Amino acid sequence: LHTVIFTPAGGGGPWPILLRRTPYGVDDAGTPAALGVGHLAADGYVVVAQDIRGRHKSGGEFVMTRPPAAG
Repeated sequence: LHTVIFTPAGGGGPWPILLRRTPYGVDDAGTPAALGVGHLAADGYVVVAQDIRGRHKSGGEFVMTRPPAAG
């Protein structure tokens, strides 16, 4: 899956992590602020943005809502 990772400037850590998966294309966002989480990035979160399967640069078949797994 195509993933973009934004880390806090200045090194250090450990940091909390926010994973944001989207069908809209993470390369188009460019910044955490464009993803709607700029305030969290400013507070020291690592922001991980990922295209869902089958959209933009992630290969595979796109299915917006899969049925629950049997079990």
